[in-house]
Amino acid sequence: MSIIPAILESNYNEIESKVESIIDDAEKVHIDICDGLLVERKTWPYSQSSNNRIEDNFQIKKLLNEEIGLPNWESINYEFDLMIQNPDMTKDIWGRIGANTLIIHPKSFKDESGILDFINDMNSYMIDTILAVTYDEYFEYEDMILDLLKREIIKSLQIMTAKIIGAQGQKFDERCIALIEKIKNENPETLIRVDCGINDKNIKKLIDINVDEFIIGSAIFSEGNARENLNYFRDLC
Repeated sequence: MSIIPAILESNYNEIESKVESIIDDAEKVHIDICDGLLVERKTWPYSQSSNNRIEDNFQIKKLLNEEIGLPNWESINYEFDLMIQNPDMTKDIWGRIGANTLIIHPKSFKDESGILDFINDMNSYMIDTILAVTYDEYFEYEDMILDLLKREIIKSLQIMTAKIIGAQGQKFDERCIALIEKIKNENPETLIRVDCGINDKNIKKLIDINVDEFIIGSAIFSEGNARENLNYFRDLC
């Protein structure tokens, strides 16, 4: 089991600051990328780009030109959770700026073939892909999810444990406990991670059903010392 700190920020400087606060204790950081279209909120780089043209963003330009790297990129792996419409239109950008893993959402794509094309392209670039779904989306896309798991072309399945995604501090969706148990029983080899509303009260339930990875944002960064909070959750696991 592992804890991955999640950062959802509109400002690149805030991303740098949060990474710096846990640099000595985190091997991987999860960055939420929201375009204001798939979800209501906008985060970096969309929040700092006119007309959602992220290639015009100041930091993105420098990252693409290798003038700068993601904060502490030498010691930290980055995963980007793409809560955006049509991620295939920007797929060349994420790997070039330093993503090791991309998380995608089925409703971002027009159809299953678009999802398969995206995953295959990322795999060819040696970038891992994770599929993320809410409780309701799992049953909406269950056949496709099972097909992807059977093909073994996604690294893991991310259950969004809140009804609304794209914002930190959401209420935990208790229905996901039974869903994860179902998935674990039917596909015991599948790696399951959870994201949204994880705190010191509900994490124990998730540990008991053998969740593999925990994406935690607010409970690490909102109050107190982020490094101490991160290690607190690690000790629980």
